[in-house]
Amino acid sequence: MKKYLFFIPFLALMAGMFINGCKKNVDPSPNDSGSITEEFINLDALLANHGWEIKENSSANTNAEWQKGWYGQDKVGIWYGFPAYSYSSEKTEYAISFANNDFDPVFNVSSWLISPVIKVKNGDKISFFARCNSESTGSGRLQVRLSYSAATGITNNVPGSVGNFSELLLDINPGQVANGFPKDWTKYQYTFSGLAGLTEIRVGFRHYIENGTEKSAIGIDQFKYPAN
Repeated sequence: MKKYLFFIPFLALMAGMFINGCKKNVDPSPNDSGSITEEFINLDALLANHGWEIKENSSANTNAEWQKGWYGQDKVGIWYGFPAYSYSSEKTEYAISFANNDFDPVFNVSSWLISPVIKVKNGDKISFFARCNSESTGSGRLQVRLSYSAATGITNNVPGSVGNFSELLLDINPGQVANGFPKDWTKYQYTFSGLAGLTEIRVGFRHYIENGTEKSAIGIDQFKYPAN
């Protein structure tokens, strides 16, 4: 009898393990899991369901808003865009912002792609890859800014507004030098320090050009925050 009494809870344990093993694996949202690895496969889904935001504060007619990456050939066979740093099925799986001066000879670009809220502490790191078109002669520039507020606070239609993103983490090609933005995927990383403890932040990727006169297209891919 004692053997059967031992066997019954054993069967219950195995049944529970089987049921849990059959549950569908659902990817947790960034806020639930803590860690983020974003390949920008579907930008619309990120904006709709995962807390990412776009803010477009560029001067009129620049069409600089962040969008799905470009890569292909036009009707006469000329290649445009560039392939993603990493991708699962399509080489367009990255985010790109393009500034066009066809209408305005001098323009200002302030196009934002903003992460969901993440929790960081001292020693944590974020990283991403960035590049521009290999044929570009423009003066691409990218700022990475930090906000300690869930609200963006960026004033619409004011290119100089940074809202709550007052802390500048990185400024790639700050002098807006022609050909000064990397033309191959280049990794950038930032390590957090000086925080009082676990802190909620948002990261803003800002395609930023002051008084530009050349077309500019920059891309980002594989944004990572590994929570520890």
